[in-house]
This record gives sequence, C-alpha cells and structure tokens, in this order.
Amino acid sequence: MLDTPAGYYTGYTVNLDKRLKEHKNGVRGAKFTRGFKPIELARAWSIEGSKSDAMKIEAKIKTMGRKQKEYLVKNPGRIKPLLNRLSTTSTNAGEKSLGPFDHLNIKPVRKRKVKL
Repeated sequence: MLDTPAGYYTGYTVNLDKRLKEHKNGVRGAKFTRGFKPIELARAWSIEGSKSDAMKIEAKIKTMGRKQKEYLVKNPGRIKPLLNRLSTTSTNAGEKSLGPFDHLNIKPVRKRKVKL
C-alpha cells in the first residue's frame, strides 16, 4: 500500500522495487498515483500463493475503509485475521471453519523508509 494525499493506494506486483520506481517516475503508474503522487510505501506483504490469491487479497483490501487500512499499516501481521473476518460467512453454532485466506502464507515485508 502506498500513502498518498488522497488516501492509500493498493496494488499487486511481482517486483516491488520496480513498481515503486514506476509510480515515482509516472511510468506505467496507475491512474490513481498519476493524479495523487505517492508520499511513501505504507506497507507491503509477501504472499506465497497464486497470482489469483494475491489479486483476491488486493481486491479485499481495496474494499476496506481508511481506518481498516491504517490498522493494517500499524499491525501488518493481523492481515489474515482481518481478511478472513471480512470474508467469512456465518456457520452453524459451534462449528469452526477455516477462513478463505487461512491456507496462504502472508508475511509482512520489512517496512522500508521509502520516500517517493
């Protein structure tokens, strides 16, 4: 997630450093970040799974409000419980089920002091 004057930008990439440079230089940057220049890298996660899994996580984060995104920035290790809570359908009383993201290995990437 990138911090911008208009809020957090969320995107998927396989090469974080390259993508950050693209956003910074306006080359192949998303329409959102061309209009609202990123200030810094707020948070990133490494996801061991398929591209489809990563894009589902990206889509779920994009539905979150600013407060939920701020919570993730401050508590990056809590991403899986939050994603599961936002995606869980009700189950029978007493029945414990796995959330849709429990099978994935999602790790916060060490936060870098990257000013864009």
